[in-house]
Amino acid sequence: LLCHRGALPALLARGVDRDAYKKNIVEHLFAIALDNGVKIIAEGIETEGERDWMRTQGVDFLQGFLIARPSAVVKTARAIAAE
Repeated sequence: LLCHRGALPALLARGVDRDAYKKNIVEHLFAIALDNGVKIIAEGIETEGERDWMRTQGVDFLQGFLIARPSAVVKTARAIAAE
């Protein structure tokens, strides 16, 4: 199985900067991804602490309310689909 991108779910990202147990799990997941050339997308980033910790770990992409709220484009697409 060849994978180029992997997502870290919000469940693991939430509070990772303050939780030693989560840090341990996530650091090992990131090591596996790095060893295999997988780009990491961290989902559910809601605090500056989470964002900063992810940056220190070399995460490639961040997603979550801290980065950007859902856009009006999604609402517009749903309205068009409903027509």
